[in-house]
Amino acid sequence: NGIHYDPVTDEPISSIIGIRSYFDGQSTIRLSKSTRFTNIDLSGLPESEMNVARMVAITFVNESFVKTNSEDPRKIERMVMILEVDKMWKNEYCKQLIASLYRTARKKNCGCWVITQSLTDFGDDEATRTIFENTSSMLLFKHQFSTKEYLQKKINITDSQMATLVELGGDREADPELKRRHRGEMCVVDSGHVY
Repeated sequence: NGIHYDPVTDEPISSIIGIRSYFDGQSTIRLSKSTRFTNIDLSGLPESEMNVARMVAITFVNESFVKTNSEDPRKIERMVMILEVDKMWKNEYCKQLIASLYRTARKKNCGCWVITQSLTDFGDDEATRTIFENTSSMLLFKHQFSTKEYLQKKINITDSQMATLVELGGDREADPELKRRHRGEMCVVDSGHVY
């Protein structure tokens, strides 16, 4: 433990010297809304400590960035949060924190992007349903045909749209030229319309 002083504001900073860096992004930058990009990277942590670190990170983002953004559209700061959530779904409390963050972000004019491997990762519980219902646009890449029932229920996709969705990006085993021509294909769902 020790007390240091912020070189800009001359405010006292309490520090704890430890052996692990939980938030191992750029530690030399000042973490505030004026920072153009803040990365909270937890990848260096052992799996046993991930859940607590994820909950701390979500709460920190909500309190320090989202809740302090203005509700007045003339005074807002442009802000987008990007959450990679596939591993967070395993913890019920994490899901509830993300759902709360998602609701607050909409009220505070903050964009929220959620990244996951498949829409089926959302499941059907109340927390992920809140996130799903508050999402206005989705960019979907190739999904497995086995997800058809789930996708049709969640995004009201037709059989022909589903057939296209499972073919996006081409066949991995097919001709390399064919695969190259289909690279980057996606399905866009915007306000209930599927493109």
